[in-house]
Amino acid sequence: AARVGRSPNPEETAKEMGVKVADVHKIVDDVHRGTVLNYEALLADGPAEEVLPGREASPEAQIVARERRAVLLDAVAALPERLQAVVNEYFFEEKSMSEIAAGLGVTESRVSQMRGEAFGLIREAMTKTLDLDVDVTDATVESGRAAKRRAAYCASVATASNISDRLAAVPGDYVPVAA
Repeated sequence: AARVGRSPNPEETAKEMGVKVADVHKIVDDVHRGTVLNYEALLADGPAEEVLPGREASPEAQIVARERRAVLLDAVAALPERLQAVVNEYFFEEKSMSEIAAGLGVTESRVSQMRGEAFGLIREAMTKTLDLDVDVTDATVESGRAAKRRAAYCASVATASNISDRLAAVPGDYVPVAA
């Protein structure tokens, strides 16, 4: 470096040392792997956390999460009244199965079945709504009454809000739908 007035390239270093260029690259790689950096020393002002990646989600992940959350809220709002009551009371009001059963005049077993049915509907609607390759507004694809009701439910969830409304929703502002 002193002789040429700059940092030598690997070819010049290999020639000076009398070794192959590949050996110079290996030595440089070994030195870099062995170097321990003090991130605090890299910064004149502030802690290392300012240059290291944070634990918060990326902007893309935040947008996807907001859209999923909004679709979930649309799916809960579109549920039939009794299923909606079960979901709201169990998850948002944190009532026990026995309290919900007493309020609806059914058994705890039936409340469990209703919760499972609601989960299935919500899962299907969210999957179909968030999958860009599926046309959820076409209810003619499936046959049978129950299948057509599920397809109509999925279509109502998909059309309940648009992407702008979904992304404009403020995270954390959930208001359970009145059953």
